[in-house]
Amino acid sequence: MKILIVDDDRAIAESLAEALAGRGVECTTVNDGRRALEQLASGHFDIALLDLVMPEKNGIEVLAEAKQFGCAAEFVVITGFGSIETAIEAMKQGASDYLTKPVNLEELRLIVRRVAENSGIKKENARLRKLVLPEEPLRGMIGVSPKIQKIRETILQIAPRRVTVLIEGESGTGKEIVADGIARLSGRQDKPFLRKNCGAISQGILESELFGHEKGSFTGAVAQKKGIFEAAHGGTLFLDEIGEMPVESQVRLLRVLETGEFTRVGGVTPITADVRIIAATNKDLKQQIDQGLFREDLYYRLNVVKITLPPLRERREDIPFLAQHFLNVLNAENKTEFRAFDPDVLALLTVRNWPGNIRELRNTIERILLFAQNEIIRFADLPDDLTQEEICKGAADEYGTMAEIEKRIIERTLRQTENNARKTSRILNIPLRTLYRKLKNYNLN
Repeated sequence: MKILIVDDDRAIAESLAEALAGRGVECTTVNDGRRALEQLASGHFDIALLDLVMPEKNGIEVLAEAKQFGCAAEFVVITGFGSIETAIEAMKQGASDYLTKPVNLEELRLIVRRVAENSGIKKENARLRKLVLPEEPLRGMIGVSPKIQKIRETILQIAPRRVTVLIEGESGTGKEIVADGIARLSGRQDKPFLRKNCGAISQGILESELFGHEKGSFTGAVAQKKGIFEAAHGGTLFLDEIGEMPVESQVRLLRVLETGEFTRVGGVTPITADVRIIAATNKDLKQQIDQGLFREDLYYRLNVVKITLPPLRERREDIPFLAQHFLNVLNAENKTEFRAFDPDVLALLTVRNWPGNIRELRNTIERILLFAQNEIIRFADLPDDLTQEEICKGAADEYGTMAEIEKRIIERTLRQTENNARKTSRILNIPLRTLYRKLKNYNLN
């Protein structure tokens, strides 16, 4: 880590450098604003300690000019006790923190350590942004895992062709995102892309939705209605939960795939529709075939190209990128300014199994941000149930006497909650008064 120390008093600048140097920290001192800007323009510094009161160019001017030319260093300003207002103005200009003279060296080290941590998180955040916002048209396919890269390649290869596509995967794995990407790359992007969920709909209603009906064809059919096949003519139709489609409706769908023709419910006139079919399911269709719930001939018609989406637990390396992506999306939706996740939080998110997959992850991120208190989401910001789950996992690996295990668990929970006793008592399900007694017994401050 490289630190630039700017103070017109050489003795102060050198004493601060001496206090901070070592353990991978390299300090450079300058004694005026002009030299400071020359050094900052090099882009070599992670942190700049900046005295606000200097002749010629003061600290505010240096800070403003450095920000103008895109200086990425974090600024900590130093001011006399009587100039706190000036320090606050510097914070508004983009400084990360401030100190008053005479400088308390221990406080300085703590601030520098914290700013360095946040700076590292910001750099990682910037790297993640580039990866979680891939170029069009597959912007929704977030991740760097080999499985996701392979799926991207498959989409790019098959999208321009008219082939039918079957997408398989657990609930919440992003099947609709894949279908949307195929439709936008298909050459039919200016034509309709319509969706229909085939689950939990009776045969009569589903066929009316798909193929339309004639007036008077059944009770309540007071007018002719076009189905979704007609509405999607020239475009793409996404049939979700295809495994839930009644067998009788499967027969009609198979005929459409074979001939391109259908009739409305209650009608006799054949209607032709040029529609590309993309189907999706979270069921094992081969097992459905064995049970007589899905037609084998329809399966082979749909399964010209099959894309299988992995569950989140099989692509854990993508979870940090997805988490950052959802943070960015939710910031835009809610006009918030959360920056990133602390590495401890990303580690926790990465080891969870996520039975609800990407959908569950997004909902969890939204819940975390709802109650978070810091720009950098830390372990202490997490809901109690998430932290409780992590504590319980760790407890299973503990060894020793019950008292030793209990003491270590309390210590770890306090550390992770940043010494928040109330949150610790909730996570461990211990009454607050009991927790304080245990802290005293175990000599934990």
